[in-house]
Amino acid sequence: GQTYSIIFISNNDKKNEIIGINKIFNKKTPHTDFCFSGAYSNINLSKKQLNYLKMMINFFVKEFNLIGINGIDFIINEHIYFLEINPRITQTCFLYDQNFKSGFIVAHIESILNNKLPNIEKINSIKAFENLFAASSFSIDLDLKKFNFVSNIPKLNNHIDAGYPICTINSEADDEKKVKNLLINNISLVKKELITTEII
Repeated sequence: GQTYSIIFISNNDKKNEIIGINKIFNKKTPHTDFCFSGAYSNINLSKKQLNYLKMMINFFVKEFNLIGINGIDFIINEHIYFLEINPRITQTCFLYDQNFKSGFIVAHIESILNNKLPNIEKINSIKAFENLFAASSFSIDLDLKKFNFVSNIPKLNNHIDAGYPICTINSEADDEKKVKNLLINNISLVKKELITTEII
């Protein structure tokens, strides 16, 4: 089935709000059997699926006293199958930074220290990212700062071992098909210039 994650925020009163649902993609590489490599944000699920996820969130918040931003990973394959809970800020939170007046970090802190749940603004666009990994060891000789869609940029001449992440490629559009195509195009632009290594 397809892997997803749901991000939510809760306070000391065990109240919670859903921040967003992500479609997760991962890879099997020569170095790992399972590697989280990226995600799409703002995925819509059916009302029945959403109600089940809300029930799951309420259970974990009450049973484990979860506070702040947390995430749950799950698979949909006819039914929803729970994978794991991440009782912390997750790797996909940055996709929703604009949904908060002062960013997701401030919202996380406010929910813990001041028991406040933030106003979560709805952003209609879909964001996506893909982490690129080195298939062989190399020293980075390309200034990736020239690409406005690249983040987690390594320093020039930094040595990167095989199987380790190189950088993160990002895209944003108003639907999943567009954001996927833009992400593929952005990855291709970087691959053309990173001729010293094959990218998994």
